[in-house]
Amino acid sequence: MEIMGLVIIVILISISMIFVIRFVIMEEPGEFKKEFTQKQLSANFVNTLLGTTNAACHNLNFRELIQDCVGGEEVCCKYTSSCIETSCQFLKGETNSGHGISNILKGFLDTKKIRYYFSVKDGMDNIKEGLEYSYNNQGHCPGGKFGKPFAVPTDSSGANIVLIKLDICS
Repeated sequence: MEIMGLVIIVILISISMIFVIRFVIMEEPGEFKKEFTQKQLSANFVNTLLGTTNAACHNLNFRELIQDCVGGEEVCCKYTSSCIETSCQFLKGETNSGHGISNILKGFLDTKKIRYYFSVKDGMDNIKEGLEYSYNNQGHCPGGKFGKPFAVPTDSSGANIVLIKLDICS
């Protein structure tokens, strides 16, 4: 009879250990995974954006276009007898060329319904006019956000920088 009692106790302990292993130890760290994914999405998106070249504007990449726009030496991307589209207008998508940063953000993040806030700021933390975008024009992320600023020099000395940041809202 005592052996039956011990067997029942061993079975109950075994079943409880299976539940502990299943629900506690094997549980995925959900919040950490989400935060890591959002940080990586932000960093990879901005890094790819900065390296992307544009055949529509002398094969300059977005890093060079932002440097020209913020640095004050705008490149003429499209012209007939005079300049029709400068690098700032190109970045902002003002001339309906479909090449602006907002079009890229909308084409990728908006279609996936990922809430975001993108900004280009000078070294004094002032937002470059027209280079601030968000999901459905909602502005800054209302709650938590994950992103990494990218510092891009605007002159050859490297003393003047622009900060490019994409916050992924949680």
